[in-house]
Amino acid sequence: MRFCVDTRRLLKCLVCLMLVGGLVTQICLLAEISGKTKEISRVNAETERLSAQKDNLEVQLASFRSTERIRREALELGMQLPQEDQLRVISIPQEYQEASTHTAEIAGVQ
Repeated sequence: MRFCVDTRRLLKCLVCLMLVGGLVTQICLLAEISGKTKEISRVNAETERLSAQKDNLEVQLASFRSTERIRREALELGMQLPQEDQLRVISIPQEYQEASTHTAEIAGVQ
């Protein structure tokens, strides 16, 4: 009889230890998931910040590409518009109209 009681007590202790171990494991996993969630939130916020910065830079770049702004600054720097005798027209033969193909042929790339 004594053996049976000790075995039951031992089994109960083992089950309790397994449950406690499972709880500790679950708590550790939840903490890790929480840490990863915070990291994902931080990366998403950084992505949004960089995306906004990219949009701002694109707007600034568009203003730099403005032909009217370039013309105005060139005139302020003392540049003059080209005269008729300064303009030259270069015509490219039809076979070389697509520059990328021509460049690839010259470089030996197929």
